[in-house]
Amino acid sequence: MIRASRDEPTFSLFPLAEPAARRRAGDGCPGEIAFTVFGVAVPKARARTVKLPNGQISSYTPAKTREWEGWIRAQAVAVKPPQPLDGPLTLEATFYLPRPPSVPRSRRYPEVKPDLDNLLKAVKDALRGLIYLDDSRVVEVRARKRYDQVPRVEIRIAPAA
Repeated sequence: MIRASRDEPTFSLFPLAEPAARRRAGDGCPGEIAFTVFGVAVPKARARTVKLPNGQISSYTPAKTREWEGWIRAQAVAVKPPQPLDGPLTLEATFYLPRPPSVPRSRRYPEVKPDLDNLLKAVKDALRGLIYLDDSRVVEVRARKRYDQVPRVEIRIAPAA
């Protein structure tokens, strides 16, 4: 177990050993949902289109994207509201990515791929229908990329002020 400070939750390096998603009581506004998804974030990939042997055209989401969105949903189930939120929402997401060995310690921000907007799309799509009715309800977004030894995404959703 790692304990960052007295006020922060304890995180496990083994995401399957305990539920990583938890509602943080008394921290923020009423109706706020905050949770952490452990693992290396996968950006939303474009749908692939193929022509089937019978001549029809079919589109599908790549497996890596589907798996990442499924992992986000699995962690979000622990904090899901009884009914999906339906109103203007604020979404805050911080993506902690592993620092490649070739990147010097002096570089503070991961200013390389994956693109922040594609990382955020995967999170928004994964939470649609579970945490909120539709991602069109998100009217304000704050997203960040950082380096850290423990790859994860910290997500906070709250009613817009």
